[in-house]
Amino acid sequence: MAAGTGWGIDKTPLIWKKRFHSPFLIRGARIDEEGQLGFSGPAGRRPFAAMQFARERWGLDVAGLHGWPVAVWMTTPGCYAFQIDTRTLSRVIVFRIQPVGS
Repeated sequence: MAAGTGWGIDKTPLIWKKRFHSPFLIRGARIDEEGQLGFSGPAGRRPFAAMQFARERWGLDVAGLHGWPVAVWMTTPGCYAFQIDTRTLSRVIVFRIQPVGS
């Protein structure tokens, strides 16, 4: 939890193959009930509804991969989805957040 904010935070590295060179946008939402999802980059202090990544912002360049560490903020456990959009494609990733020990 981010003390006093009502948000839980988890660092989520976004990793992709070096042959991918397109800028992209990531956004997300809770999809089963009420709840919020947000994003911030390194040293981010508050969540944003979406993050846009240009080629120049890719922070990891190792072993055939590019990447960027993103902090994912959520207000409640539940079912969430990320949507990642480029100029030519869109992908949805669905996942569940559970309290530790559940």
